[in-house]
Amino acid sequence: MASSPQCAPPHGLVVRTAGNGSRSMHANTALAAGTVLADIGASRRQAEPSRYTIQRGQADHLDLRPADLRFINHGCSPNVHFDVERMVLVALRDLDVGDELRCFYPATEWSMAEAFDCACGAPDCLGRIGGAVAMPAAQLRRYCLSPFVAAQLQARGTLESAG
Repeated sequence: MASSPQCAPPHGLVVRTAGNGSRSMHANTALAAGTVLADIGASRRQAEPSRYTIQRGQADHLDLRPADLRFINHGCSPNVHFDVERMVLVALRDLDVGDELRCFYPATEWSMAEAFDCACGAPDCLGRIGGAVAMPAAQLRRYCLSPFVAAQLQARGTLESAG
């Protein structure tokens, strides 16, 4: 897999900094559901997760390129998905100008480096997020899961109940 030297956000996306210093990725143009928003690569691969990696396999965690993709925050009602099989970021639904991009972290993370209390504000917010391993299959049913997470659920004997 080739690494991208790109440092700026992908076309159509912009990083914003809030008053508290937190950063987030936003659409700066309208984007249709199914649009590939970015090709993703890895600046490096490591055996253990960090708060900035996405997981492709048991001991395969990617530090993302373009680097600004790390500012896509978690949301329990995601509007984008990291397709780690095709190595692209995809819009799950139509995005309007200004929409914050949010992905569902457990979709690619079996066990996260840092669990956290979610504050996404979605009506169906799940609260504590610690990776797919910490979630019942019934909760994961509505999300687009990476092949690795789906395989882990199957090994756990819960793939059928996860849909």
